[in-house]
Amino acid sequence: MHRVLKQGKAAIIVVGTSILRGIDVETHKGLAAIGENIGFNLAGIGVRHLDRDKRMMPARWGKARQSQIEERMHEEYVIGLLKS
Repeated sequence: MHRVLKQGKAAIIVVGTSILRGIDVETHKGLAAIGENIGFNLAGIGVRHLDRDKRMMPARWGKARQSQIEERMHEEYVIGLLKS
């Protein structure tokens, strides 16, 4: 993205959380740090809360069935990166 984006333009990345072996990886912070390391300026990180009954992923197979992804996907992060 940094290579092809014009000066003064923004890249917007939307990511969900990642939990590996019970640890919250905080993907949004890692991607923001990577962006800064390659030359982007971090404009900010926003949080959008997801309504469980309106989101499209993952598909549910009935109300009684619970999965790990069903338990943790309650928000997504919007990362704004600016190429200066």
